[in-house]
Amino acid sequence: NSPFYREHLRAVRPEDICTREDLARSPITTADQLRADPQRWLCCGGAEVERVVTLKTSGTTASPKRIFFRREDQERTVDFFAHGMGELVSPGDRVLILMPTRQPGSVGDLLGRALERMGVSAVQGGPVAGIRVSYDLLWETGCSSLVGIPVQVLGLAEYIARLPARQRPRLKSVLLSADAAHPALIRRVEELLDCEVFNHFGMTEMGFGVAVECSAHQGCHIRENDILVEVINPDTGAALPDGQTGELVFTTLDRRAMPFLRYRTGDMGRLLPCPCPCGSFV
Repeated sequence: NSPFYREHLRAVRPEDICTREDLARSPITTADQLRADPQRWLCCGGAEVERVVTLKTSGTTASPKRIFFRREDQERTVDFFAHGMGELVSPGDRVLILMPTRQPGSVGDLLGRALERMGVSAVQGGPVAGIRVSYDLLWETGCSSLVGIPVQVLGLAEYIARLPARQRPRLKSVLLSADAAHPALIRRVEELLDCEVFNHFGMTEMGFGVAVECSAHQGCHIRENDILVEVINPDTGAALPDGQTGELVFTTLDRRAMPFLRYRTGDMGRLLPCPCPCGSFV
C-alpha cells in the first residue's frame, strides 16, 4: 500500500526473505528518502492516522521528517513502556516525567498511560525549563522516581546535591532518555541522587522506544517483538558480527501506518553476543 516501498522494493520477492541474512540483501532506507516525501511511505489512509510527528533538522534548510502512527502503533509503545518501567517502579509509586507531554501521543503522554496501567501515578512536568521549577514539582509531589533528558537530569541533580539534606527528595530510580548518556554522566547522577539510574534508547521513527536497561546494567534489552536490529559497516553497508560496533539499522515488524525497513539511524552501537546476567537472551 506504500508507493515508496512499491518502488524501493520492486526487485525483492517477499517469499525470498526467510532469514536475517536474506533481509540483509534487501535495500537500505535512509532519512533523506523519508524527508523527500513522507506521505509516500504511508501504508494506510490518512483517516487512519492518529498521530503525526514532525522532526525538523536543526541548523539546516532540509525538509523535516514526518512520522505517522496509527492507534495500534502507539499502543505497542505503551505496552513496551509498561514492561520496561517495571524495572524501576512498583504499583503505588509516583513518577515525575520531565519529557514532552503536551500533545496526545507524545512520549510523555504515552509513558503516562503506561504508568497508569501499572498502578503508578504519573506527574507530567515537561522538559526542564527551569531547575528550581522542576525541583519544586519533584519535592511537592513526593515522586520517588523521575524520567528525563540526561543533561537536564544532571543539572537537576547538581542543584539538589547543594541543598541541605532535609530538602533533598528521596529517589529510588531515574530513567535517562531522549539523548545519549555517557557513562560518566550516569555515574555522576547516581552519586548525586544516591539512587539507581537506568538508560533508555529510543527514536521517534521507531515509536520512541527501542531498548532499555535492566537492573543488571549490562546493556539495553531490545524491543525485539516489535523491532529487528542490525549492525552494519557505515562505509560499506556490510553486516557486522555480534560484538562489533557499527551503525544501527532498524526494521519495524508490525507497524501499520509507516513501517521502516532496514532504516539507517546514524547511531553507532553493537549487539552483545552473550545473554544478560538477568537471564534474558534479548
